[in-house]
Amino acid sequence: DNDLPKIYARKCAVKEISTEATKDFLEKNHIQGFSRSSIYLGCYYNDELVGVMTFKRERKDSDKWELTRFATDITKHYVGVGGKLFKYFVRNYNPSEVKSFADRRWTLDKDDNLYTKLGFKLDEVLKPDYHYTNGVILRSHKFNFRKQILLKKYPNSGLTENMTEHKMCQKLGFYRIWDCGLYKYIW
Repeated sequence: DNDLPKIYARKCAVKEISTEATKDFLEKNHIQGFSRSSIYLGCYYNDELVGVMTFKRERKDSDKWELTRFATDITKHYVGVGGKLFKYFVRNYNPSEVKSFADRRWTLDKDDNLYTKLGFKLDEVLKPDYHYTNGVILRSHKFNFRKQILLKKYPNSGLTENMTEHKMCQKLGFYRIWDCGLYKYIW
């Protein structure tokens, strides 16, 4: 928002931070919350954590990475923090490639956004996909609802091998909710 106070990245310092600090920050400032990663970078303004960017290595022996989360403190407008954090990562980890996914619900312009400003190129537009909810668990990935997992987790619920994942979930009170798909970007 234009009404929020502006703070510029040139007045900030980047350093690696703990999993706990990352988790606390992302739970407050990122719509998807925390995601386990390999590298947690923090951007500090006057010793206050104001931005976080996280990365996960594709495979242990690879120099290919995924940018898994980026967020700034939602109470202010931080200019250039994403670029500063990403430059630190590139300078210190020398990746050959970095991929990331943008949720099409929140990334409205595929050609003008944080990724394109950081030098990423649009690689693929992914179709809408589903998650599950029961009204208490707001959104859980479909990976957690595979048939074998459901049969093991809910042994006395009347689920059978010949039921589909969808039927099993309905019987357990979980319903599909669909997203708008993703943009896949590559740097």
